[in-house]
Amino acid sequence: MTNDDLNMTVTVALLLFQERRLAYAITNAALQVQQIGGVAALFECADKSGVGVSIYDLVPELIGSEGEMAAIMAGKLPRFELSWLNRGADAD
Repeated sequence: MTNDDLNMTVTVALLLFQERRLAYAITNAALQVQQIGGVAALFECADKSGVGVSIYDLVPELIGSEGEMAAIMAGKLPRFELSWLNRGADAD
């Protein structure tokens, strides 16, 4: 893969996040947010960067799913979805 291919892949991914109004957070092993991407305004602390806070502060809907989060971090669960989670964010 060339740098141009990688740049196009990243650009397409960012456009999809914007178009579909999706956001993501990358955490460390202690579930402290290290990076936010996509439409960050969808997260609870949209007025701040969100970096360094607990994933549970950023996405309070995860409270009660600590077992699933631990399984993901241990590599025992590939993913976890919150069905019917819908947050609005002002259009850019």
